[in-house]
Amino acid sequence: MDKLRFIVLDASYPLFLPLPFFLTTVNKNDAEFVQAIHTEVGTFGQPFSLGHVDFWPNGGRAQPGCSNGLLIFPFSDADICGHRRSWRFWAESVANLNNSEPTFLGFPAFSYLTFLLDGEDNLEKKTVEMGINCPMSAKGNYYLKTNSRSPFAKGKDGY
Repeated sequence: MDKLRFIVLDASYPLFLPLPFFLTTVNKNDAEFVQAIHTEVGTFGQPFSLGHVDFWPNGGRAQPGCSNGLLIFPFSDADICGHRRSWRFWAESVANLNNSEPTFLGFPAFSYLTFLLDGEDNLEKKTVEMGINCPMSAKGNYYLKTNSRSPFAKGKDGY
């Protein structure tokens, strides 16, 4: 029997705060393996690690190609562009499953700032692929950069 996997695509943040009187969000206890992709932290998406492995493309915010201004008209295309990137990244990982397109390689780091400051030495660390090919043995937080439009994946250039 296959192990139960959850893929969390920018888990909702409003009303899902870590307080007892609010709704609870998905976490790593909900499946044998939980992979979370964070693309709009703090506004529409959870700013906390949720899974066994959490990916933070572009630090989890300010997705390239999205206007990252103030919410003028909540839930407009411009407002939720970053929030929707999570499923676009997932879909691209599935679509490129059997071809030679670059993959989403995440680099382990304590935070996005340490990821940016680590320099080329970070390439020596163990990378983990975000998306459909993420190994169930992956643990921790991983950071990567993406392109502003499809194809979003940059492979090793995502450092």
